[in-house]
Amino acid sequence: MTKQKEIRDKVIDFILFAERQGAGTIERTKSLAEQADELLSYLDSVGGCLKVKRELPANPYSTYDPHEDSNEEELAYLQAQNDMAGWEAVESLVKEEK
Repeated sequence: MTKQKEIRDKVIDFILFAERQGAGTIERTKSLAEQADELLSYLDSVGGCLKVKRELPANPYSTYDPHEDSNEEELAYLQAQNDMAGWEAVESLVKEEK
């Protein structure tokens, strides 16, 4: 199950819970799924997103010695690790259908 589907299901649960608690009586002109999709689309349109864990594969150059000559691939790997510091990867709340 994708994270987007998991969040969508929780939104549907929340809408049902709110209705049962009397948070508002909704004239059901839309299905719960349509309501959830509408809310998620709105959140997506105002910049809502999922933070994604990311990491490089294990360092293939674990024997790196800064005093020895390095090859280009090794330097590129180490630069990629440095470039990732302080940045976050994100995904849209709404998964695009293919």
